[in-house]
Amino acid sequence: MHNMTCYLAGYINSSVMEQCIAWRKKIREHYHNYKGQRYPIDFLDPCNGEADQDTNIQNEGLMSNVPSKAIMYRDYVSVVKLADIVVANVDTFGRTRMPLGTVMEIAWAWEHHKPVIVIDSADDKESSWALHPMFSTATAFRVKSVDELIEKKWLQFFYKGWNTAIYQ
Repeated sequence: MHNMTCYLAGYINSSVMEQCIAWRKKIREHYHNYKGQRYPIDFLDPCNGEADQDTNIQNEGLMSNVPSKAIMYRDYVSVVKLADIVVANVDTFGRTRMPLGTVMEIAWAWEHHKPVIVIDSADDKESSWALHPMFSTATAFRVKSVDELIEKKWLQFFYKGWNTAIYQ
């Protein structure tokens, strides 16, 4: 058996940075202390659990001392080469800028046959994500919150399917 690797894709904006980090941290902490022990899931977090010192995340988007191509390649390798699964939060925490990086990461995952679980708190009638045929096709399914993801044990579902369905 091997650990499953999960990439945490989602919005990054300095004006709501606490929220951008909090949902990722909640998932990581839940699985790092699952029933008193670490569940065998490794997490790839583009925020590394905090705001990057070399990156200035403005309301207009990501501004960085790191070249934009380096950021894109880092995230591409994380999604395509390293991750087994992607959890993508499309919440913008009240901001109007679209989560374009997250959409690209979802497309990369779909292209490389990686399942994507989307966190989208909007009602079905309000969610342009849920209604868009390309987006709904590129994602395995959608949950309304981090709590729903954890309560319904969706990451465990994939882990167990990949690691305990092998008979020798």
